[in-house]
Amino acid sequence: MDINGKTIKVLLIDTCEPNEYSVEFANKCRKYTNGTVIRKYYTTDAQSIPIFYKFSEKMKPGYFRLAIRLIEYIISYFHIYRMVCKNNYDVVHIQWPQVLWFDKFIFKKIKNKCKKLVYTAHDPIPHESTEKKIKQFGELYKIPDIIIVHGKACEEQFIANYPNLVDKLYNQKFGVTPSNETEKINNSLIDKHPKLKEILETKKIVFAFLGQISPYKGLDILLDAWEEFKDREDVFLLVAGKTTNKYKDLENSFNKATTYSNIYIFNNRYTLEEEVLFHKLSDVIVIPYRSASMSGVLTSAAQYNKTVLTTKVGSITEYIEVAKDFVFTCECTKDSIKEKISNIIYNFSKESLSEKGKNFSKIIQDEYNWDKIFQDVVINCYSIDKQ
Repeated sequence: MDINGKTIKVLLIDTCEPNEYSVEFANKCRKYTNGTVIRKYYTTDAQSIPIFYKFSEKMKPGYFRLAIRLIEYIISYFHIYRMVCKNNYDVVHIQWPQVLWFDKFIFKKIKNKCKKLVYTAHDPIPHESTEKKIKQFGELYKIPDIIIVHGKACEEQFIANYPNLVDKLYNQKFGVTPSNETEKINNSLIDKHPKLKEILETKKIVFAFLGQISPYKGLDILLDAWEEFKDREDVFLLVAGKTTNKYKDLENSFNKATTYSNIYIFNNRYTLEEEVLFHKLSDVIVIPYRSASMSGVLTSAAQYNKTVLTTKVGSITEYIEVAKDFVFTCECTKDSIKEKISNIIYNFSKESLSEKGKNFSKIIQDEYNWDKIFQDVVINCYSIDKQ
Protein backbone atom coordinates (compact mmCIF):
# COMPACT_ATOMS: atom_id res chain seq x y z
CA MET A 1 0.00 0.00 0.00
CA ASP A 2 1.57 3.27 -1.12
CA ILE A 3 1.40 6.62 0.65
CA ASN A 4 2.40 9.51 -1.61
CA GLY A 5 3.77 7.01 -4.11
CA LYS A 6 5.97 5.25 -1.56
CA THR A 7 5.63 1.90 0.22
CA ILE A 8 6.14 2.49 3.94
CA LYS A 9 8.97 0.52 5.54
CA VAL A 10 7.79 -0.86 8.91
CA LEU A 11 9.42 -2.81 11.70
CA LEU A 12 6.78 -4.51 13.89
CA ILE A 13 8.04 -5.75 17.27
CA ASP A 14 5.72 -8.24 18.98
CA THR A 15 6.87 -10.38 21.91
CA CYS A 16 3.43 -11.92 22.45
CA GLU A 17 2.70 -15.58 21.79
CA PRO A 18 1.05 -15.60 18.35
CA ASN A 19 -2.70 -15.21 18.90
CA GLU A 20 -5.40 -14.21 16.45
CA TYR A 21 -4.69 -10.48 16.76
CA SER A 22 -0.91 -10.91 16.67
CA VAL A 23 -0.97 -13.22 13.65
CA GLU A 24 -3.39 -11.20 11.54
CA PHE A 25 -1.83 -7.83 12.33
CA ALA A 26 1.57 -9.18 11.24
CA ASN A 27 0.13 -10.71 8.07
CA LYS A 28 -1.52 -7.43 7.04
CA CYS A 29 1.65 -5.52 7.92
CA ARG A 30 3.57 -7.64 5.41
CA LYS A 31 0.75 -7.36 2.86
CA TYR A 32 0.28 -3.58 2.91
CA THR A 33 3.75 -2.31 3.84
CA ASN A 34 7.36 -3.27 3.38
CA GLY A 35 7.02 -4.92 6.76
CA THR A 36 9.46 -6.89 8.91
CA VAL A 37 8.12 -8.68 11.98
CA ILE A 38 10.21 -9.43 15.10
CA ARG A 39 9.03 -12.20 17.43
CA LYS A 40 10.36 -14.52 20.09
CA TYR A 41 12.04 -17.84 19.29
CA TYR A 42 9.99 -20.95 18.50
CA THR A 43 7.17 -18.87 17.03
CA THR A 44 4.72 -20.41 14.59
CA ASP A 45 5.17 -17.33 12.36
CA ALA A 46 7.72 -18.70 9.89
CA GLN A 47 8.06 -15.35 8.09
CA SER A 48 9.13 -13.45 11.20
CA ILE A 49 12.64 -12.91 12.57
CA PRO A 50 13.01 -14.66 15.97
CA ILE A 51 15.07 -12.55 18.36
CA PHE A 52 13.55 -12.72 21.86
CA TYR A 53 13.96 -15.46 24.49
CA LYS A 54 16.07 -18.05 22.65
CA PHE A 55 17.05 -19.84 25.86
CA SER A 56 14.45 -18.89 28.48
CA GLU A 57 11.46 -19.84 26.29
CA LYS A 58 12.26 -23.53 26.79
CA MET A 59 13.19 -23.30 30.48
CA LYS A 60 11.05 -24.36 33.40
CA PRO A 61 9.25 -21.55 35.27
CA GLY A 62 11.12 -20.06 38.21
CA TYR A 63 13.34 -17.20 39.34
CA PHE A 64 16.33 -18.40 37.31
CA ARG A 65 14.22 -18.35 34.13
CA LEU A 66 12.98 -14.84 34.95
CA ALA A 67 16.58 -13.64 35.38
CA ILE A 68 17.68 -15.17 32.08
CA ARG A 69 14.58 -13.76 30.39
CA LEU A 70 15.39 -10.24 31.58
CA ILE A 71 18.93 -10.48 30.26
CA GLU A 72 17.69 -11.85 26.92
CA TYR A 73 15.07 -9.09 26.64
CA ILE A 74 17.66 -6.34 27.05
CA ILE A 75 20.18 -7.96 24.70
CA SER A 76 17.44 -8.56 22.10
CA TYR A 77 16.42 -4.91 22.11
CA PHE A 78 20.01 -3.76 21.61
CA HIS A 79 20.13 -6.07 18.58
CA ILE A 80 16.87 -4.53 17.34
CA TYR A 81 18.30 -1.05 17.91
CA ARG A 82 21.23 -1.91 15.63
CA MET A 83 18.72 -3.09 13.01
CA VAL A 84 16.84 0.21 13.27
CA CYS A 85 20.05 2.22 12.89
CA LYS A 86 21.06 0.20 9.84
CA ASN A 87 17.76 -0.13 7.93
CA ASN A 88 16.23 3.36 7.99
CA TYR A 89 12.65 2.32 8.86
CA ASP A 90 9.83 4.79 8.34
CA VAL A 91 7.86 3.33 11.23
CA VAL A 92 8.77 1.17 14.21
CA HIS A 93 5.64 -0.27 15.83
CA ILE A 94 6.07 -1.79 19.29
CA GLN A 95 3.60 -4.00 21.14
CA TRP A 96 3.71 -5.53 24.63
CA PRO A 97 6.47 -3.84 26.69
CA GLN A 98 7.91 -6.18 29.30
CA VAL A 99 10.38 -4.19 31.46
CA LEU A 100 9.16 -0.62 31.99
CA TRP A 101 12.37 0.94 33.30
CA PHE A 102 14.31 -0.40 30.31
CA ASP A 103 11.48 0.13 27.81
CA LYS A 104 11.51 3.89 28.47
CA PHE A 105 15.21 3.97 27.66
CA ILE A 106 15.05 1.85 24.50
CA PHE A 107 11.87 3.51 23.19
CA LYS A 108 13.71 6.86 23.23
CA LYS A 109 16.75 5.38 21.49
CA ILE A 110 14.63 3.78 18.76
CA LYS A 111 12.48 6.88 18.28
CA ASN A 112 15.60 8.91 17.48
CA LYS A 113 16.49 6.50 14.66
CA CYS A 114 13.15 6.18 12.83
CA LYS A 115 10.66 8.63 11.36
CA LYS A 116 7.77 7.53 13.56
CA LEU A 117 7.35 5.41 16.68
CA VAL A 118 3.93 3.75 17.08
CA TYR A 119 2.86 1.85 20.18
CA THR A 120 -0.24 -0.30 20.80
CA ALA A 121 -1.65 -0.02 24.33
CA HIS A 122 -3.68 -3.24 24.40
CA ASP A 123 -4.45 -2.54 28.06
CA PRO A 124 -4.06 1.24 28.56
CA ILE A 125 -4.15 0.69 32.33
CA PRO A 126 -2.84 -2.85 32.83
CA HIS A 127 -5.05 -5.08 34.96
CA GLU A 128 -4.62 -4.76 38.73
CA SER A 129 -2.10 -1.91 38.38
CA THR A 130 -0.86 0.09 41.35
CA GLU A 131 -0.75 3.89 41.32
CA LYS A 132 3.01 3.66 40.92
CA LYS A 133 2.70 1.48 37.84
CA ILE A 134 0.08 3.77 36.30
CA LYS A 135 2.54 6.65 36.66
CA GLN A 136 5.34 4.56 35.13
CA PHE A 137 3.19 3.82 32.10
CA GLY A 138 2.44 7.52 31.84
CA GLU A 139 6.17 8.18 31.45
CA LEU A 140 6.38 5.49 28.76
CA TYR A 141 3.36 6.88 26.91
CA LYS A 142 5.06 10.27 26.49
CA ILE A 143 7.59 8.76 24.07
CA PRO A 144 5.67 7.32 21.04
CA ASP A 145 4.25 9.55 18.30
CA ILE A 146 1.02 7.52 18.07
CA ILE A 147 -0.64 5.31 20.69
CA ILE A 148 -3.24 2.85 19.38
CA VAL A 149 -6.08 1.71 21.67
CA HIS A 150 -8.95 -0.68 21.02
CA GLY A 151 -12.32 0.98 21.50
CA LYS A 152 -14.00 4.03 22.98
CA ALA A 153 -13.92 2.64 26.53
CA CYS A 154 -10.14 2.18 26.29
CA GLU A 155 -9.84 5.71 24.90
CA GLU A 156 -11.84 7.13 27.80
CA GLN A 157 -9.81 5.15 30.33
CA PHE A 158 -6.57 6.44 28.82
CA ILE A 159 -7.73 10.08 28.74
CA ALA A 160 -8.94 9.92 32.35
CA ASN A 161 -5.44 8.94 33.48
CA TYR A 162 -3.30 10.80 30.93
CA PRO A 163 -5.31 13.83 29.71
CA ASN A 164 -2.20 15.63 28.45
CA LEU A 165 -1.48 12.79 25.97
CA VAL A 166 -4.85 12.77 24.20
CA ASP A 167 -3.37 14.07 20.91
CA LYS A 168 -1.34 10.86 20.55
CA LEU A 169 -4.36 8.54 20.64
CA TYR A 170 -5.85 6.57 17.76
CA ASN A 171 -8.79 4.19 18.20
CA GLN A 172 -8.21 1.07 16.08
CA LYS A 173 -10.59 -1.86 16.56
CA PHE A 174 -9.62 -5.52 16.73
CA GLY A 175 -10.07 -7.38 13.46
CA VAL A 176 -11.64 -10.82 13.26
CA THR A 177 -10.20 -13.70 11.26
CA PRO A 178 -12.72 -15.40 8.94
CA SER A 179 -13.86 -18.74 10.31
CA ASN A 180 -12.48 -21.96 8.89
CA GLU A 181 -15.44 -24.28 8.49
CA THR A 182 -13.21 -27.11 7.25
CA GLU A 183 -11.03 -27.10 10.39
CA LYS A 184 -11.44 -30.51 12.00
CA ILE A 185 -11.13 -31.76 15.55
CA ASN A 186 -8.03 -33.83 16.22
CA ASN A 187 -9.79 -36.83 17.75
CA SER A 188 -6.57 -38.13 19.28
CA LEU A 189 -6.73 -35.18 21.69
CA ILE A 190 -9.81 -36.72 23.29
CA ASP A 191 -7.47 -39.29 24.85
CA LYS A 192 -5.66 -36.39 26.56
CA HIS A 193 -9.01 -34.99 27.75
CA PRO A 194 -11.10 -38.15 28.33
CA LYS A 195 -13.83 -36.34 30.27
CA LEU A 196 -14.78 -34.57 27.05
CA LYS A 197 -15.85 -37.88 25.52
CA GLU A 198 -19.19 -37.63 27.30
CA ILE A 199 -20.18 -34.48 25.40
CA LEU A 200 -19.32 -35.83 21.94
CA GLU A 201 -22.38 -36.80 19.94
CA THR A 202 -24.74 -35.63 22.69
CA LYS A 203 -27.33 -32.90 23.00
CA LYS A 204 -25.73 -31.40 26.10
CA ILE A 205 -25.40 -27.63 25.92
CA VAL A 206 -21.73 -26.85 26.50
CA PHE A 207 -20.66 -23.57 28.09
CA ALA A 208 -16.95 -22.76 27.95
CA PHE A 209 -14.54 -20.41 29.70
CA LEU A 210 -11.34 -20.23 27.64
CA GLY A 211 -8.06 -18.33 28.00
CA GLN A 212 -5.68 -17.22 30.73
CA ILE A 213 -7.16 -17.00 34.22
CA SER A 214 -6.75 -13.89 36.37
CA PRO A 215 -8.90 -12.26 39.08
CA TYR A 216 -10.39 -9.68 36.70
CA LYS A 217 -11.80 -12.43 34.47
CA GLY A 218 -14.36 -13.54 37.05
CA LEU A 219 -14.03 -17.31 36.68
CA ASP A 220 -14.70 -17.76 40.41
CA ILE A 221 -18.11 -16.07 39.97
CA LEU A 222 -18.98 -18.36 37.05
CA LEU A 223 -17.97 -21.46 39.04
CA ASP A 224 -20.05 -20.31 42.02
CA ALA A 225 -23.03 -19.78 39.70
CA TRP A 226 -22.54 -23.25 38.20
CA GLU A 227 -23.34 -24.85 41.57
CA GLU A 228 -27.00 -24.34 40.59
CA PHE A 229 -26.51 -26.69 37.60
CA LYS A 230 -24.05 -29.25 39.03
CA ASP A 231 -26.60 -32.08 39.08
CA ARG A 232 -27.99 -31.51 35.58
CA GLU A 233 -27.15 -34.04 32.89
CA ASP A 234 -28.13 -31.85 29.92
CA VAL A 235 -25.43 -29.18 30.39
CA PHE A 236 -21.65 -29.12 30.70
CA LEU A 237 -19.03 -26.51 31.64
CA LEU A 238 -15.57 -26.60 30.06
CA VAL A 239 -12.80 -24.47 31.60
CA ALA A 240 -9.42 -24.31 29.87
CA GLY A 241 -6.53 -21.96 30.50
CA LYS A 242 -3.56 -21.37 32.77
CA THR A 243 -3.90 -19.37 35.97
CA THR A 244 -1.50 -16.43 35.69
CA ASN A 245 -2.51 -14.74 38.96
CA LYS A 246 -3.74 -17.00 41.73
CA TYR A 247 -6.30 -15.74 44.23
CA LYS A 248 -8.14 -17.28 47.17
CA ASP A 249 -11.68 -16.99 45.79
CA LEU A 250 -10.65 -18.97 42.71
CA GLU A 251 -8.93 -21.69 44.73
CA ASN A 252 -12.05 -22.17 46.83
CA SER A 253 -14.24 -22.30 43.72
CA PHE A 254 -11.87 -24.76 42.01
CA ASN A 255 -11.97 -27.08 45.01
CA LYS A 256 -15.78 -27.23 44.93
CA ALA A 257 -16.08 -27.40 41.16
CA THR A 258 -13.82 -30.44 40.82
CA THR A 259 -16.47 -32.46 42.65
CA TYR A 260 -19.13 -31.70 40.02
CA SER A 261 -19.67 -34.39 37.41
CA ASN A 262 -20.64 -31.99 34.59
CA ILE A 263 -17.53 -29.81 34.56
CA TYR A 264 -14.03 -30.25 33.18
CA ILE A 265 -11.15 -27.97 34.22
CA PHE A 266 -7.90 -28.01 32.23
CA ASN A 267 -5.75 -25.54 34.18
CA ASN A 268 -2.94 -25.24 31.65
CA ARG A 269 -1.99 -23.43 28.47
CA TYR A 270 -3.47 -25.16 25.46
CA THR A 271 -2.19 -25.70 21.95
CA LEU A 272 -3.78 -24.44 18.73
CA GLU A 273 -5.21 -27.91 18.10
CA GLU A 274 -6.72 -27.90 21.60
CA GLU A 275 -8.14 -24.42 20.94
CA VAL A 276 -9.94 -25.86 17.91
CA LEU A 277 -11.18 -28.82 19.97
CA PHE A 278 -12.49 -26.68 22.84
CA HIS A 279 -14.28 -24.23 20.55
CA LYS A 280 -15.79 -26.91 18.33
CA LEU A 281 -17.23 -28.73 21.35
CA SER A 282 -18.71 -25.55 22.82
CA ASP A 283 -22.08 -23.91 22.25
CA VAL A 284 -21.65 -20.71 24.30
CA ILE A 285 -18.37 -19.00 25.18
CA VAL A 286 -18.69 -17.35 28.60
CA ILE A 287 -16.84 -14.07 29.29
CA PRO A 288 -17.75 -13.22 32.93
CA TYR A 289 -15.14 -10.47 33.30
CA ARG A 290 -15.16 -8.06 36.23
CA SER A 291 -13.28 -5.56 34.06
CA ALA A 292 -11.45 -5.52 30.74
CA SER A 293 -10.25 -3.21 28.01
CA MET A 294 -11.06 -5.74 25.32
CA SER A 295 -10.77 -9.50 24.93
CA GLY A 296 -9.39 -11.72 22.20
CA VAL A 297 -11.74 -14.41 23.56
CA LEU A 298 -14.64 -12.49 22.00
CA THR A 299 -13.08 -12.34 18.54
CA SER A 300 -12.00 -15.99 18.78
CA ALA A 301 -15.61 -16.95 19.49
CA ALA A 302 -16.63 -15.11 16.31
CA GLN A 303 -13.88 -16.88 14.42
CA TYR A 304 -15.32 -20.26 15.43
CA ASN A 305 -18.98 -19.27 14.85
CA LYS A 306 -19.86 -19.33 18.56
CA THR A 307 -22.21 -17.04 20.41
CA VAL A 308 -21.13 -15.56 23.74
CA LEU A 309 -22.47 -14.85 27.20
CA THR A 310 -20.57 -11.78 28.34
CA THR A 311 -20.58 -9.05 30.92
CA LYS A 312 -20.78 -5.54 29.46
CA VAL A 313 -17.36 -4.17 30.36
CA GLY A 314 -14.81 -2.01 28.57
CA SER A 315 -14.82 -2.05 24.79
CA ILE A 316 -16.53 -5.45 24.69
CA THR A 317 -19.81 -3.52 24.92
CA GLU A 318 -18.97 -1.58 21.73
CA TYR A 319 -17.93 -4.65 19.77
CA ILE A 320 -21.07 -6.64 20.46
CA GLU A 321 -23.48 -3.74 19.86
CA VAL A 322 -23.61 -4.45 16.11
CA ALA A 323 -24.62 -8.06 16.83
CA LYS A 324 -26.59 -7.60 20.05
CA ASP A 325 -29.46 -9.83 18.88
CA PHE A 326 -27.10 -12.79 18.60
CA VAL A 327 -25.30 -12.66 21.97
CA PHE A 328 -26.26 -12.90 25.64
CA THR A 329 -25.24 -10.33 28.25
CA CYS A 330 -25.28 -10.31 32.04
CA GLU A 331 -23.95 -8.50 35.08
CA CYS A 332 -20.81 -9.73 36.79
CA THR A 333 -22.68 -11.32 39.69
CA LYS A 334 -23.44 -14.90 40.63
CA ASP A 335 -27.22 -14.36 40.42
CA SER A 336 -27.11 -12.61 37.03
CA ILE A 337 -24.90 -15.27 35.46
CA LYS A 338 -27.04 -18.04 36.97
CA GLU A 339 -30.23 -16.44 35.65
CA LYS A 340 -28.85 -16.02 32.13
CA ILE A 341 -27.54 -19.60 31.96
CA SER A 342 -30.97 -20.84 33.09
CA ASN A 343 -32.60 -18.76 30.37
CA ILE A 344 -30.32 -20.27 27.73
CA ILE A 345 -30.91 -23.84 28.94
CA TYR A 346 -34.71 -23.53 28.95
CA ASN A 347 -35.16 -21.49 25.78
CA PHE A 348 -32.47 -22.61 23.34
CA SER A 349 -31.37 -25.86 21.75
CA LYS A 350 -27.88 -26.65 20.50
CA GLU A 351 -29.17 -26.02 16.97
CA SER A 352 -30.58 -22.58 17.77
CA LEU A 353 -27.38 -21.62 19.62
CA SER A 354 -25.41 -22.72 16.56
CA GLU A 355 -27.50 -20.40 14.38
CA LYS A 356 -26.95 -17.55 16.83
CA GLY A 357 -23.23 -18.19 16.65
CA LYS A 358 -23.17 -18.16 12.85
CA ASN A 359 -25.12 -14.88 12.71
CA PHE A 360 -22.90 -13.31 15.38
CA SER A 361 -19.80 -14.41 13.50
CA LYS A 362 -20.95 -13.08 10.12
CA ILE A 363 -21.85 -9.64 11.49
CA ILE A 364 -18.63 -9.30 13.51
CA GLN A 365 -16.44 -10.47 10.62
CA ASP A 366 -18.11 -8.04 8.21
CA GLU A 367 -17.85 -5.14 10.66
CA TYR A 368 -14.26 -5.78 11.78
CA ASN A 369 -12.54 -6.77 8.56
CA TRP A 370 -8.76 -7.03 8.99
CA ASP A 371 -7.92 -5.59 5.58
CA LYS A 372 -10.02 -2.47 6.18
CA ILE A 373 -8.64 -2.07 9.69
CA PHE A 374 -4.99 -2.31 8.69
CA GLN A 375 -5.36 -0.01 5.71
CA ASP A 376 -6.86 2.50 8.13
CA VAL A 377 -3.82 2.08 10.40
CA VAL A 378 -1.46 2.73 7.48
CA ILE A 379 -3.26 5.95 6.52
CA ASN A 380 -3.87 7.32 10.02
CA CYS A 381 -0.98 5.95 12.08
CA TYR A 382 1.91 5.06 9.77
CA SER A 383 1.68 8.01 7.35
CA ILE A 384 4.70 10.22 7.96
CA ASP A 385 2.57 13.29 7.21
CA LYS A 386 0.42 12.55 10.30
CA GLN A 387 2.39 13.20 13.49
